[in-house]
Amino acid sequence: MFSSEIPSTLSKCRSLQSLSLSYIYFTGAIPKEIGKLTQLKEIRIGHSRLQGSIPKDIGNLIQLTNMHHDDNNLQGSSSVK
Repeated sequence: MFSSEIPSTLSKCRSLQSLSLSYIYFTGAIPKEIGKLTQLKEIRIGHSRLQGSIPKDIGNLIQLTNMHHDDNNLQGSSSVK
């Protein structure tokens, strides 16, 4: 089984519109750099092993309309429209 953290270098994918990482079993926290992906409309990170706080930087994602993060150990809100 694959187990690793979501790489902060993902933030270099500036034109990314949909991020689907469900069931990949990433561990650790959501990197705050995810807030640099300003074109994101959807984030799917459910059923992983993520933990910690949802970074406030997600508030920078003004186009984000869907964020699915169920079945993780995350605290906070995603403030999705």
